[in-house]
Amino acid sequence: MPQAVDTLLSARWIVPVEPENVVLEHHAIAIHDGRILAVLPREDALARYRPAFALDLDRHVVLPGLINAHTHASMPPVSYTHLDVYKRQLQAY
Repeated sequence: MPQAVDTLLSARWIVPVEPENVVLEHHAIAIHDGRILAVLPREDALARYRPAFALDLDRHVVLPGLINAHTHASMPPVSYTHLDVYKRQLQAY
């Protein structure tokens, strides 16, 4: 019986932080309670997990574990309006 997880994120390419210099094609990331449980081939993930939410990014690269810590603190607040547009686009996806 498949294991329940919060999210199953499938992507055309996954570039994990570890091991270095690896690009996984047609893989998925199982996420539960805010933690990555597994990175495995997409078909194996679909058989092993039952996600509450699934997202298939078949034309995207996903970099799990990458923390983008840069900021734009020097930019005026009016320039942040593009973030609302981006957020609405993500929600519609």
